[in-house]
Amino acid sequence: MRNRSLVLVAGPASAGKTMFVERLLGAEVALAICIRAVRDSKLKRERESDPKSHPELCRYRRAGATAAALYHFPRPDPVAFFTSHTLDDYSEAVFIEGDDPTGFVDLSVYVVAPLPAGRPLLRRLTRNRAAERRASAEQLARALEDPDAMARLLVAGLGEQLASIALRDSGVLDEARRSITARLDERRREPPPAPTEHWALETGYEGIAHAQLVVVNVRSDAERTSALEVVEAVMRLRKDEAVFRDVMGIGGSKVPISVVVADLSNPKDPGLKKALARVKRVTRRTSE
Repeated sequence: MRNRSLVLVAGPASAGKTMFVERLLGAEVALAICIRAVRDSKLKRERESDPKSHPELCRYRRAGATAAALYHFPRPDPVAFFTSHTLDDYSEAVFIEGDDPTGFVDLSVYVVAPLPAGRPLLRRLTRNRAAERRASAEQLARALEDPDAMARLLVAGLGEQLASIALRDSGVLDEARRSITARLDERRREPPPAPTEHWALETGYEGIAHAQLVVVNVRSDAERTSALEVVEAVMRLRKDEAVFRDVMGIGGSKVPISVVVADLSNPKDPGLKKALARVKRVTRRTSE
């Protein structure tokens, strides 16, 4: 397997992901193959293509990519990705725009535009625990009447071997239903839990929590104030203990995120130069 760096460029639609990839290619950060990757859980296996008229692929090629392709996949699979035809070509790096097809990359970049006024990146949400408990109880009650759902419950609780035995014995199955129903009735009689509050990222921006480099793409000076609000929110993901606990969770990393504000339409923008330098350090390290 060739020793080359993988750089993922993710972010919301129209944030500037393709333009950032163009800037990487134009700055000759590394000799790179470009992949537009899309995860589709409906697929049975990976699909690879290189349509000559696809807008993003055309932009990659014009900017200097050694090869460009579309890659649709059902789930991350590094073996399938690294054995794809496009990666037969030589490169020092692979720039992947969109979804991660491998499950690991050398650098995860998140490109985001400043959010509109009144729409913060970090939100304080109220969680209705009582309603969640009722919904869970109703779902469980329905499962008791559905043979397939009941089978899945038994497999989850007993394992496949014991569940298989229970499903063949009507007496054991009836006893399991009575036991689950009794526990369900007992839980329904318990006092409803109080609502809780927690921090969350704005819907559609969840991927920013796991990025190593965040590029806030400003298109005018008027957006700079909103861009700085995004920078502040991103920094809080690591520095604010309550935010870190709610958003990042137990397995979250406290490695600092590099955040820059850049006008990607301007190749001389200082923030863009910082972002390009960050990517270049990774590609050099990986190739050594």
